[in-house]
Amino acid sequence: MSPGYESEANGAYSESSPFVHLFATPSRAKLLDLFLRKHYEEVTASDVETLTGVSRSSFHRNIGALEALGIIEQTGTTGNSKTYRLNKESELAKTLASAHADILDHATKVLDDSSSRINAEIAASIEASIERDRRDYPGNADTDDMREQVVKAITG
Repeated sequence: MSPGYESEANGAYSESSPFVHLFATPSRAKLLDLFLRKHYEEVTASDVETLTGVSRSSFHRNIGALEALGIIEQTGTTGNSKTYRLNKESELAKTLASAHADILDHATKVLDDSSSRINAEIAASIEASIERDRRDYPGNADTDDMREQVVKAITG
């Protein structure tokens, strides 16, 4: 069995998983996301609070774990504040950056596909409704104008 994946008595592996430890708290996940998006730009706890909504105390509770894993490094100070950035030398940081980019790319494609599909479904539903109105209320000249306005408003 791989180190770090020892099974507990109930058979659950997740508690000792390094992966679970990496994303142990929502704040830690937000920190990772920010550092991965900022690449190698230095940030302070104040910057993190402004950009993510993660409080400074939560930042300080979580940054040590990311430093211990070698993902984040302290780079210096700005005034009285320590500065941090993604560790350029860390293979784990590089792997996470690549996975982060892939996930963002995939999410964008899924959202674009979903949005297009939803817009097409809405347009089809409007078309069906207008066809019913034409059938049920013949001679209504406003139907075509209404259809164009609604479809344009939804699909841009």
